[in-house]
Amino acid sequence: MKKWHVTVFALTMAIPSMVWADDGAVATLEEVVVTATKTKEAVREVPNAVVVKDALDIEDTPARGLGELLGGEPGLDWRTYGNYGGAAQEIDIRGLGGDATQVFLDGININSPSLGTADLSQLPLNSIERVEVVKGPGSLLYGTGAMAGTVNILTKSPRRDRPDFKVTSGFGTQGTLDLAAEQGMYVTDGLGYYLTASHQEGDGFRDNSGLNHNDASLKLVCDKDKRLQATLFGAWIDRSYGLPGVQPPAGTKDSFVNGTRMYDADAASLVNEGEERNRYAVLDLKSLPLSWLTLSLRGDAVHMESYNYNRNNGPMWPLVAGEGEETWVTNEVLGLEGTAEMRLPGKVTLLTGSQYRDYGYTNEVGGLDASGAGMAGTQTEAQHGVFTHGTYGEAQWQANRYLKLLSGFRYEEHSMFGHETLPRFGVVLTPLEDTTIKLGRGKDFKAPTMNDLYWPDDGWTRGNPDLKPETGWHNDITVEQSFLDKKLIAQASYFKVNIDDKINWAENPAFPTVVAGVNYWTPSNVSTYESRGWELGIVC
Repeated sequence: MKKWHVTVFALTMAIPSMVWADDGAVATLEEVVVTATKTKEAVREVPNAVVVKDALDIEDTPARGLGELLGGEPGLDWRTYGNYGGAAQEIDIRGLGGDATQVFLDGININSPSLGTADLSQLPLNSIERVEVVKGPGSLLYGTGAMAGTVNILTKSPRRDRPDFKVTSGFGTQGTLDLAAEQGMYVTDGLGYYLTASHQEGDGFRDNSGLNHNDASLKLVCDKDKRLQATLFGAWIDRSYGLPGVQPPAGTKDSFVNGTRMYDADAASLVNEGEERNRYAVLDLKSLPLSWLTLSLRGDAVHMESYNYNRNNGPMWPLVAGEGEETWVTNEVLGLEGTAEMRLPGKVTLLTGSQYRDYGYTNEVGGLDASGAGMAGTQTEAQHGVFTHGTYGEAQWQANRYLKLLSGFRYEEHSMFGHETLPRFGVVLTPLEDTTIKLGRGKDFKAPTMNDLYWPDDGWTRGNPDLKPETGWHNDITVEQSFLDKKLIAQASYFKVNIDDKINWAENPAFPTVVAGVNYWTPSNVSTYESRGWELGIVC
């Protein structure tokens, strides 16, 4: 294995002439984003605080992952849940939690319907061209869950002027190996592709903390006819990892169950493990039948599988030492969205759209005996499904060089929770050429996750199908002042978020377990929740 590592590293070093890098451009207030309004807008004209990471930022960063890249920005909090190879990572916006931030990969929502969060550790940087983070209310355009904001990850596309080819590798202690390759080009005048792949492996610096990760993506672009452009994107992620648990206290001795070492001074578990297999696909069609009209149709499919193998180190009712369970959770999502953008006289832009999403959820549980083998006759399976349908409209009016107004409305239907009406308002003031003031107010909602509703009763935890969705208002004001010909930008934002019926998992005395003095952990709606704060930063 070591010889193979050295061979790959030497091969990578031997072909620097085959690597082309994107020179990129310095981000300024004139940079264009699409996430905030689903129309192309200069950053300074968007009524939200925006963070953009372009190809140059990604190429030059010492960060090893997307969460680390974004985590230093004002209002963005990078969180990792454990110090092992497969630990989930998420981005929180304005302290509202990862399930209040919707993350998109080329327009595909990659938040897990089970958990409500998106695991950024699964996404390799080598496939990413650009990241747009929009802070503030996002439910108008994106529906449930965008209470804090949205993160849109745009993958690399082929370039007409030259082909791209790049191979990188690295290895280090704890058996660490990183390999990545990418290649893209136009094969004809209007047909191009971009292919990426990467592999990561390592033993971790703790026992049972290793990771084996593989991913690949392919983007096909057909854009010869400007009246109809098509993009097909697919991504595949497959990873397995150990689950060492918390670090035991110093002096912990090895523990054995039926001859199997269960934990030691370095890991709370030496046998628990997890696996994830995710598939994403999206077909995006765009047409410009008239100079003032753009039509878009997008269909996407998501398949997420997770597997968890867990055994008890000691007896825990109703299991004896060594027994445990296997859990398989599968999420399948099908989505369809159509939009029409109209650029009308008087500097008015109208956007209308309709979106449908169908969610399928399967939770399978099987028992493990004291030797760790599956027990026949213990398997249970639960299947559930929900769907949402949202129709929205958004209007923008550039009244003059000093004032821009935005308003919009979404009508969202949920198969379990009825409907929500979601208005949004925004104002952009430009009193001076280098000064921009943005004000935004919007209503948001977040439906309970599949785990919130349907987590099976295991004797200690269970879901709650009687939950209500969270609803609330997000208000913010942002001031941006540029210096040095817009090469240096100072930003200051104040935000306030009020949420009703906040969902919280906690021990609930209303649901006692069979063990005296112990209650079920289950989700419930608390009355209200509020988040407010300041963000200060400089972009250069």
